[in-house]
Amino acid sequence: MACPSALPSHANGWLQVIEDALTPLRRPMSDLLKVPGSKHSYETCQALIKQLHEQYKGKPIIIALHGLYPLASGLRSMEGAITNIAQGATTFGANPATLVWGILEYTLSLASTAVEDLEMIATLLAQFGTNLPQFDDFIDLYPRSERLQLLLREIYGDYIRFCVTAVQYLTQSKIDIALVPFLPTRWNKFQGQFSKITDSLNTHTAEFIHQTFLDGAQILSSVSHMVADIRSVLPEVQSTSKVVFPLFELPHARNPSFSCREDEIEALRTQLNINAGSVPTSCVIHGLGGVGKTQLAIEYAYRNRGAYDAIFWLNAEQDSELATDYASTARHLGLTKTLSDQDRCIDRVRGWLNGTDMRWLLIFDNIDNSAVLKAYWNLSATHGEAIFTTQNRAIVNDFRASSQLHMKPLVPRMGARFLIAAMKRKFDEDINVAEQISASVSGLPLALTIITGYVQGVDDDFELADFHKEFLENDRDFEFWANGEGVSMSQYSKNMLTVFALAVRKLPKHAKDLLNLISLLNPDSIQEEMLKLWSRSGRSRYIDVKRHLRSHHLVESDAIQSEKVLRIHRPVRDFVLHGLRQDYEHFGLVFAQAQHMVRKVFPRQTPWMNPVNHQWAEYEKYMPHIWSLWRIFDQESPPMTDSEELVTILCDAGNYPWEREQREEGLLVLSTAKAVLESRPGGIDKANHRVYISTTCLIACLLCGNGVTGRKAGREYFTEVMGLRKNYFDSIPPAQVTKDDRFLLANSYNDFACGLIHSSSYTEADEPLKVALALKRACGAEDEYKGEFAEAYKNHAYVHLGRDELEAAVAAMRHATHLALGAYGELTAACQLFRFHLACVLYIAGEPEESLQIHKAVLRVRKDQLFTEHHDQTLNSYYAVGFLLWKRHRLSDARENLAIPVAAAESAKWPMANVARATYVLSQVLRDLDDVNAEALEAKARKTLRMLLEQHHPDLLEMYARTEASDAMPLFDHLVSMHAGRFTVLSLDKY
Repeated sequence: MACPSALPSHANGWLQVIEDALTPLRRPMSDLLKVPGSKHSYETCQALIKQLHEQYKGKPIIIALHGLYPLASGLRSMEGAITNIAQGATTFGANPATLVWGILEYTLSLASTAVEDLEMIATLLAQFGTNLPQFDDFIDLYPRSERLQLLLREIYGDYIRFCVTAVQYLTQSKIDIALVPFLPTRWNKFQGQFSKITDSLNTHTAEFIHQTFLDGAQILSSVSHMVADIRSVLPEVQSTSKVVFPLFELPHARNPSFSCREDEIEALRTQLNINAGSVPTSCVIHGLGGVGKTQLAIEYAYRNRGAYDAIFWLNAEQDSELATDYASTARHLGLTKTLSDQDRCIDRVRGWLNGTDMRWLLIFDNIDNSAVLKAYWNLSATHGEAIFTTQNRAIVNDFRASSQLHMKPLVPRMGARFLIAAMKRKFDEDINVAEQISASVSGLPLALTIITGYVQGVDDDFELADFHKEFLENDRDFEFWANGEGVSMSQYSKNMLTVFALAVRKLPKHAKDLLNLISLLNPDSIQEEMLKLWSRSGRSRYIDVKRHLRSHHLVESDAIQSEKVLRIHRPVRDFVLHGLRQDYEHFGLVFAQAQHMVRKVFPRQTPWMNPVNHQWAEYEKYMPHIWSLWRIFDQESPPMTDSEELVTILCDAGNYPWEREQREEGLLVLSTAKAVLESRPGGIDKANHRVYISTTCLIACLLCGNGVTGRKAGREYFTEVMGLRKNYFDSIPPAQVTKDDRFLLANSYNDFACGLIHSSSYTEADEPLKVALALKRACGAEDEYKGEFAEAYKNHAYVHLGRDELEAAVAAMRHATHLALGAYGELTAACQLFRFHLACVLYIAGEPEESLQIHKAVLRVRKDQLFTEHHDQTLNSYYAVGFLLWKRHRLSDARENLAIPVAAAESAKWPMANVARATYVLSQVLRDLDDVNAEALEAKARKTLRMLLEQHHPDLLEMYARTEASDAMPLFDHLVSMHAGRFTVLSLDKY
């Protein structure tokens, strides 16, 4: 061991942390790390995780093992930071960076001897990993900040102690295990240690992130000047990003059988080149499903890849799919390291497309609704091109594309050539028979492709003539398909649907079952890991089933971000769904299987409905399947039978848009869940009261987030929730009351109080908040439940404001923010919302400068770390900064900040009341600047204000009349959500 006195002081610190953490292990760990040639690294750890993945594929534990990959990524970031500042510190023959991997590998190796232990430890480690910062984001700050170095060592020590505790748990003596053979009992012995270490990590992480803000602010100015100086000296230097162009990111392999579409390829090339260099040129390819629109776009991309610097493929049927693919595009462009911040990725990709000099091509596949594209295709670039494919011809008129291309079916002779070429037989097929078959299926390439799979799947002696005979014999058997209800089936001829029916009928039962199942899911990205959960026989049975579906060309297999997925052709999906509808009982069973499979992978709400920012990526990954199931359930007639599982999935799905303030999407799924529960003959009983209350509470939060337009209904729902929870709580024998019961009742009182605060009834919120706080204190201490107490103190701060108790309000809000920082971590939407409220309270309490600085910091995090520039919370921050700059008489800066949310209002979903308020404040800034547009803007804002008051608050019209010649700010503030920020809390009652 190196002599401590010979090491720098920072090295001594690392050595001490390591020795303190490893002391409980004594010899086992030190012996492991002393093995000659033993090397521990990110790569060896990844190999171990992959080995465990292979070992447990298809088993429930695989979900827990998935969480080890993000953990490894976070530890790799930690390793880089440690290497940057801890060179020379060694112990047990390994430096601190090596120990990161050695201790993890040792822990997992011990755990892998028992599946129960492995699942528990993997779950704990994954949860631990979600709290780690992205250390390498702050690599430049370490050399100049001793405080950051210290906090990094503390976090490192928390991690090592966590693993050591796990090792101790796993290596109990045989005598101990014999005495306490049951896992829960053995687990209880160590639960407190794990919780204590996790709390320590949360505290250190919060302090670490906070310190990066302080250190970053100190050097920001000098860095900005340095960058400007470098650019002036080296104006031609390009970015040193690791991104290598050209980029070619298509999730589809090239079709080697593509043929018979040369005219269309040339027409598409011509259309895209007509206006090249003036505006982003675009072409809409429209036509029947199965006519070959997607294949044409794929072939065009492959043939012309040399003409572009970047080509990206975007699935465009649903907004959630587009957002996911934009996030992937941002990662490929080096604009982000993660796929979990979709809003920010959309903004960054749009910025790159508009600002780059490179030539790019975007392919938006299968657009169903032109409105979905608003946030994505609003570009001013002059060197980009886009292809849009759609079955909906009306989109051609809705969407302002440069040109259009109508894809028509192949004529019989061309269809015959396509069919024979796809067969790849060594002997000649009868061209006349091929023409007859092509004519029978209206020359649709998808049908012809499925026919090739059918013929080739029989045997080498089976020819097109044999298929034609079988086709004619079965034509009448499948005539009912031609009478399908709905647009999707009526597009296709009876003969083409007969081809689908023949292909499906030939499948083995298990292949038919899987085809039925995936027809209910998002067709563009069906994760194979999820599908393997469906197969009770495991991986081998699934592989066999997939082979049947692929050989018949009913599905395609691809990979997205190294994850294997299946895709189902939409005409095939529609056909299978139509078939399922012929037997509604069977349809219901398949639907139940699909929702059960999705339930296994889709994140669940926390028991107390706390924010779960760390699960956003998982929500986004599986939400397209939720939307698909929701549409089927919502649109089926007669209605499908519901289940507890479906309702809980919809409720959990509503949790994500609530956290992201995607109110329209959240209200759709949550309203369905609420309606289902209310329609049951027995009403709301003890079996489903929790999910009903959670659903209703989320709806109320989303409605109040809209401001005055949803406030009345939201408050009514909060009142309903409080009554239901109180009745349930009172019905439980005191000895059976749990901590969850108390917290849920406390939250219902808190939410009721929030409804009052939204309505500016601040002092009336005092009593329910006191009840909520008393219930929470009965559950435990503040340090144990930081998030719950943070919410309580935040709302109490507004009660103090309503009473003009300014010092008490500031104290309560500072304490709430401190607790939130420890509960959620700095770079979370929840923590930034608390900071936002703190800044608002500080302004009202007479601290405008500190308020402005905090609002600026929150704006940076919301815009650059959490969301996009046009997200609701970011727009709220732009407004707050603009308002405060106006009050500080920095008029030009105020105008710049306020203009952003006002200009974004048309394309964003910012509530009407927020838009009106920002417009009003901007008009006052322009008035102070003697701008001629001030009067018109104020008139516009006041018109919206009056309309909102007439519709939702006629009792305030008299107050409005008094403001026509004075400041209307109290009214504008009153109409927005409390989370949009208010600076006139004291003014409304005094008006």
